[in-house]
Amino acid sequence: MFSGHLLSREDSRSLPGYTPQTSHQELAFSSASRTGRLSSFCPAASWSLDAPSDADLEDEQHLPAAFSRADDKQNTLLHRTNSYSPTLPIPMHAEKSTTASAQNVCASPAAMFLAAFSPNLKPTPLPDDEGQTVAGYTLGGIIGYGGFSVIRRAYSASGGVVAVKIVKKSDLQKQSNPALAQRKLDHEADIWSSLSHEHILPLFAAVHTSYADFFVTLLCPAGSLYDILQRDGTPALPQDDAGMMFRQVGHQTRECSSG
Repeated sequence: MFSGHLLSREDSRSLPGYTPQTSHQELAFSSASRTGRLSSFCPAASWSLDAPSDADLEDEQHLPAAFSRADDKQNTLLHRTNSYSPTLPIPMHAEKSTTASAQNVCASPAAMFLAAFSPNLKPTPLPDDEGQTVAGYTLGGIIGYGGFSVIRRAYSASGGVVAVKIVKKSDLQKQSNPALAQRKLDHEADIWSSLSHEHILPLFAAVHTSYADFFVTLLCPAGSLYDILQRDGTPALPQDDAGMMFRQVGHQTRECSSG
Protein backbone atom coordinates (compact mmCIF):
# COMPACT_ATOMS: atom_id res chain seq x y z
CA MET A 1 0.00 0.00 0.00
CA PHE A 2 1.21 3.49 -0.77
CA SER A 3 0.80 6.36 1.61
CA GLY A 4 -1.06 9.51 0.75
CA HIS A 5 2.17 11.26 -0.25
CA LEU A 6 2.89 12.00 -3.89
CA LEU A 7 5.91 10.22 -5.22
CA SER A 8 8.65 12.21 -6.77
CA ARG A 9 10.15 11.30 -10.13
CA GLU A 10 13.20 9.81 -8.45
CA ASP A 11 11.03 7.64 -6.14
CA SER A 12 8.92 6.41 -9.03
CA ARG A 13 11.99 5.21 -10.90
CA SER A 14 12.85 2.87 -7.97
CA LEU A 15 9.50 1.07 -8.15
CA PRO A 16 9.36 -2.38 -9.77
CA GLY A 17 8.07 -2.38 -13.36
CA TYR A 18 8.65 1.37 -13.80
CA THR A 19 8.62 2.50 -17.44
CA PRO A 20 9.94 6.01 -18.09
CA GLN A 21 7.26 8.27 -19.61
CA THR A 22 7.92 11.47 -21.48
CA SER A 23 6.14 14.36 -19.80
CA HIS A 24 4.14 16.92 -21.71
CA GLN A 25 6.72 19.57 -20.83
CA GLU A 26 9.58 17.42 -22.13
CA LEU A 27 7.59 16.64 -25.26
CA ALA A 28 6.92 20.32 -25.84
CA PHE A 29 10.58 21.21 -25.49
CA SER A 30 11.99 18.22 -27.29
CA SER A 31 14.24 18.85 -30.26
CA ALA A 32 12.02 16.92 -32.68
CA SER A 33 8.86 18.67 -31.58
CA ARG A 34 10.41 22.13 -31.81
CA THR A 35 11.90 21.39 -35.21
CA GLY A 36 8.50 20.30 -36.52
CA ARG A 37 6.80 23.42 -35.23
CA LEU A 38 9.43 25.76 -36.66
CA SER A 39 9.34 23.96 -40.00
CA SER A 40 5.69 24.91 -40.32
CA PHE A 41 6.73 28.57 -40.49
CA CYS A 42 9.20 28.02 -43.31
CA PRO A 43 9.08 24.53 -44.86
CA ALA A 44 12.00 25.30 -47.16
CA ALA A 45 14.34 25.95 -44.23
CA SER A 46 16.54 23.25 -42.75
CA TRP A 47 16.34 23.41 -38.95
CA SER A 48 18.97 22.03 -36.59
CA LEU A 49 18.27 23.00 -32.96
CA ASP A 50 19.90 21.40 -29.94
CA ALA A 51 17.68 20.16 -27.16
CA PRO A 52 17.63 22.54 -24.17
CA SER A 53 19.20 21.55 -20.92
CA ASP A 54 17.26 20.78 -17.73
CA ALA A 55 17.90 24.32 -16.57
CA ASP A 56 16.27 25.59 -19.77
CA LEU A 57 13.21 23.45 -19.13
CA GLU A 58 12.70 25.03 -15.73
CA ASP A 59 12.93 28.58 -17.11
CA GLU A 60 10.17 29.42 -19.61
CA GLN A 61 12.00 32.54 -20.71
CA HIS A 62 14.25 30.39 -22.87
CA LEU A 63 11.31 29.55 -25.17
CA PRO A 64 11.13 33.06 -26.76
CA ALA A 65 14.90 32.99 -27.08
CA ALA A 66 14.72 29.73 -29.00
CA PHE A 67 12.14 31.14 -31.36
CA SER A 68 14.23 34.29 -31.76
CA ARG A 69 17.19 32.20 -32.90
CA ALA A 70 14.90 30.37 -35.29
CA ASP A 71 13.61 33.65 -36.72
CA ASP A 72 17.18 34.85 -37.26
CA LYS A 73 17.96 31.71 -39.28
CA GLN A 74 14.75 32.13 -41.26
CA ASN A 75 15.59 35.77 -42.11
CA THR A 76 19.09 34.76 -43.13
CA LEU A 77 17.69 32.13 -45.49
CA LEU A 78 15.25 34.65 -47.04
CA HIS A 79 18.05 37.18 -47.49
CA ARG A 80 20.26 34.64 -49.25
CA THR A 81 17.56 33.55 -51.66
CA ASN A 82 16.79 37.25 -52.34
CA SER A 83 13.07 36.54 -52.73
CA TYR A 84 10.00 37.56 -50.79
CA SER A 85 7.19 35.23 -49.82
CA PRO A 86 3.89 36.25 -51.48
CA THR A 87 2.35 36.54 -48.01
CA LEU A 88 5.02 38.94 -46.71
CA PRO A 89 4.23 42.69 -46.96
CA ILE A 90 6.44 44.99 -49.02
CA PRO A 91 8.69 47.08 -46.75
CA MET A 92 7.59 50.67 -46.21
CA HIS A 93 10.89 52.05 -47.48
CA ALA A 94 10.30 50.26 -50.80
CA GLU A 95 6.91 51.94 -51.21
CA LYS A 96 8.45 55.37 -50.50
CA SER A 97 11.23 54.71 -52.97
CA THR A 98 8.69 53.79 -55.67
CA THR A 99 6.70 56.98 -55.05
CA ALA A 100 9.82 59.12 -55.18
CA SER A 101 10.88 57.51 -58.46
CA ALA A 102 7.47 58.23 -60.01
CA GLN A 103 7.74 61.87 -58.97
CA ASN A 104 11.21 62.13 -60.48
CA VAL A 105 9.96 60.70 -63.78
CA CYS A 106 7.08 63.18 -63.92
CA ALA A 107 9.47 66.08 -63.35
CA SER A 108 12.06 64.88 -65.85
CA PRO A 109 12.87 67.03 -68.91
CA ALA A 110 11.58 64.31 -71.24
CA ALA A 111 8.20 64.27 -69.50
CA MET A 112 7.98 68.06 -69.61
CA PHE A 113 8.82 68.00 -73.34
CA LEU A 114 6.11 65.43 -74.09
CA ALA A 115 3.62 67.39 -71.97
CA ALA A 116 3.97 70.29 -74.42
CA PHE A 117 2.17 68.12 -77.03
CA SER A 118 -0.73 67.29 -74.74
CA PRO A 119 -4.09 68.08 -76.36
CA ASN A 120 -5.31 69.51 -73.05
CA LEU A 121 -2.92 72.44 -73.30
CA LYS A 122 -4.18 75.52 -75.14
CA PRO A 123 -1.70 77.01 -77.64
CA THR A 124 -0.44 80.53 -77.04
CA PRO A 125 -2.53 82.95 -79.16
CA LEU A 126 -0.77 84.99 -81.84
CA PRO A 127 -0.98 88.81 -81.88
CA ASP A 128 -3.26 88.77 -84.93
CA ASP A 129 -5.61 86.02 -83.70
CA GLU A 130 -9.27 86.68 -83.04
CA GLY A 131 -9.82 88.03 -79.52
CA GLN A 132 -6.47 89.86 -79.31
CA THR A 133 -6.40 93.60 -78.65
CA VAL A 134 -4.66 96.10 -80.97
CA ALA A 135 -4.72 99.87 -80.35
CA GLY A 136 -7.69 99.46 -78.01
CA TYR A 137 -9.71 97.36 -80.46
CA THR A 138 -10.54 93.68 -80.06
CA LEU A 139 -9.94 91.69 -83.23
CA GLY A 140 -12.87 89.78 -84.68
CA GLY A 141 -13.36 87.54 -87.69
CA ILE A 142 -11.68 87.86 -91.10
CA ILE A 143 -13.66 89.88 -93.64
CA GLY A 144 -11.21 90.15 -96.54
CA TYR A 145 -7.74 89.64 -98.00
CA GLY A 146 -5.26 91.92 -99.77
CA GLY A 147 -2.12 91.24 -101.81
CA PHE A 148 -0.26 89.96 -98.73
CA SER A 149 -2.54 91.23 -95.97
CA VAL A 150 -5.58 90.12 -93.96
CA ILE A 151 -8.49 92.39 -92.98
CA ARG A 152 -10.34 91.67 -89.74
CA ARG A 153 -13.38 93.23 -88.18
CA ALA A 154 -12.60 94.79 -84.78
CA TYR A 155 -14.59 96.31 -81.91
CA SER A 156 -13.91 99.17 -79.53
CA ALA A 157 -14.84 99.19 -75.85
CA SER A 158 -17.67 101.62 -76.59
CA GLY A 159 -19.18 99.33 -79.23
CA GLY A 160 -17.74 100.94 -82.36
CA VAL A 161 -16.83 98.72 -85.31
CA VAL A 162 -13.74 99.24 -87.48
CA ALA A 163 -11.61 97.30 -89.95
CA VAL A 164 -7.99 96.36 -89.24
CA LYS A 165 -5.55 95.63 -92.07
CA ILE A 166 -2.82 93.23 -90.90
CA VAL A 167 0.45 92.71 -92.75
CA LYS A 168 2.61 90.04 -91.13
CA LYS A 169 6.40 90.26 -91.27
CA SER A 170 6.57 86.60 -92.27
CA ASP A 171 4.53 87.36 -95.39
CA LEU A 172 6.87 90.21 -96.30
CA GLN A 173 9.82 87.82 -95.99
CA LYS A 174 8.25 85.65 -98.67
CA GLN A 175 8.58 88.46 -101.24
CA SER A 176 11.46 88.41 -103.73
CA ASN A 177 12.91 91.52 -102.05
CA PRO A 178 11.64 91.68 -98.44
CA ALA A 179 13.50 94.91 -97.63
CA LEU A 180 11.99 96.70 -100.64
CA ALA A 181 8.51 95.39 -99.77
CA GLN A 182 8.86 96.78 -96.24
CA ARG A 183 9.94 100.21 -97.53
CA LYS A 184 6.95 100.36 -99.90
CA LEU A 185 4.60 99.46 -97.04
CA ASP A 186 6.05 102.18 -94.82
CA HIS A 187 5.77 104.72 -97.63
CA GLU A 188 2.14 103.74 -98.27
CA ALA A 189 1.35 104.15 -94.56
CA ASP A 190 2.93 107.64 -94.53
CA ILE A 191 0.84 108.77 -97.53
CA TRP A 192 -2.32 107.19 -96.17
CA SER A 193 -2.01 108.96 -92.84
CA SER A 194 -1.70 112.34 -94.62
CA LEU A 195 -4.86 111.94 -96.74
CA SER A 196 -8.25 113.33 -95.79
CA HIS A 197 -10.94 112.83 -98.44
CA GLU A 198 -14.57 111.76 -98.34
CA HIS A 199 -13.96 108.91 -100.80
CA ILE A 200 -10.75 107.65 -99.17
CA LEU A 201 -10.84 105.52 -96.06
CA PRO A 202 -9.27 107.35 -93.13
CA LEU A 203 -6.36 105.84 -91.20
CA PHE A 204 -7.34 105.97 -87.52
CA ALA A 205 -4.20 104.31 -86.11
CA ALA A 206 -1.10 102.41 -87.17
CA VAL A 207 0.68 99.92 -84.90
CA HIS A 208 4.07 98.51 -85.90
CA THR A 209 5.42 95.42 -84.08
CA SER A 210 8.07 92.80 -84.77
CA TYR A 211 5.25 90.41 -85.68
CA ALA A 212 3.08 92.53 -87.98
CA ASP A 213 1.92 96.01 -88.99
CA PHE A 214 -1.68 96.86 -88.02
CA PHE A 215 -3.69 99.63 -89.74
CA VAL A 216 -7.05 100.64 -88.22
CA THR A 217 -9.51 102.18 -90.67
CA LEU A 218 -13.20 102.70 -91.31
CA LEU A 219 -15.37 99.63 -91.92
CA CYS A 220 -17.34 99.51 -95.18
CA PRO A 221 -20.30 97.17 -94.55
CA ALA A 222 -20.94 96.66 -98.28
CA GLY A 223 -17.36 95.47 -98.86
CA SER A 224 -14.83 96.62 -101.44
CA LEU A 225 -15.58 97.67 -105.01
CA TYR A 226 -14.59 94.19 -106.14
CA ASP A 227 -17.07 92.64 -103.68
CA ILE A 228 -19.83 94.88 -105.00
CA LEU A 229 -19.11 93.94 -108.62
CA GLN A 230 -19.12 90.23 -107.77
CA ARG A 231 -22.31 90.45 -105.78
CA ASP A 232 -24.34 92.95 -107.84
CA GLY A 233 -22.50 93.16 -111.18
CA THR A 234 -24.33 90.30 -112.89
CA PRO A 235 -25.61 90.92 -115.48
CA ALA A 236 -24.56 94.55 -114.80
CA LEU A 237 -24.75 97.33 -112.23
CA PRO A 238 -27.53 99.87 -112.59
CA GLN A 239 -26.34 102.84 -114.63
CA ASP A 240 -26.77 105.31 -111.79
CA ASP A 241 -24.73 103.17 -109.37
CA ALA A 242 -21.97 102.58 -111.90
CA GLY A 243 -21.76 106.31 -112.68
CA MET A 244 -21.57 107.24 -109.00
CA MET A 245 -18.78 104.75 -108.31
CA PHE A 246 -16.84 105.91 -111.35
CA ARG A 247 -16.95 109.54 -110.19
CA GLN A 248 -15.81 108.57 -106.67
CA VAL A 249 -12.84 106.59 -108.01
CA GLY A 250 -11.85 109.54 -110.20
CA HIS A 251 -11.97 111.97 -107.31
CA GLN A 252 -9.87 109.87 -104.99
CA THR A 253 -7.33 109.17 -107.73
CA ARG A 254 -6.92 112.90 -108.30
CA GLU A 255 -6.50 113.48 -104.58
CA CYS A 256 -3.72 110.91 -104.33
CA SER A 257 -1.95 112.22 -107.43
CA SER A 258 -2.03 115.83 -106.24
CA GLY A 259 -0.08 114.97 -103.12
